[in-house]
Amino acid sequence: MKNLISKLGGIAIPSWVKIAGVGLLALVIVLWFRGCESTQDKRVVESKETGKTEQRAETAEAGLLATEKANAAASKVATDNEARKASCAKYSRTPENC
Repeated sequence: MKNLISKLGGIAIPSWVKIAGVGLLALVIVLWFRGCESTQDKRVVESKETGKTEQRAETAEAGLLATEKANAAASKVATDNEARKASCAKYSRTPENC
């Protein structure tokens, strides 16, 4: 320790300065960790929102495909007599009226 003091020109550092330096270093470390944590939280929220958006798009696409399929089946029933009779026989309480 005496060698370090002699290299610094014999300057003695008061203990309160040492304590303040250690406290400042601890504060910097804590703030750095908190900054990393908030950045990670933001990224997690962004990725969740991205996932939700993709899920909504997939659900909407599946709904559109089901609607197109239903519309195609409805138009087929409306234009095709065989399909109309099959549908009537399947869902009618009195199939003989079909």
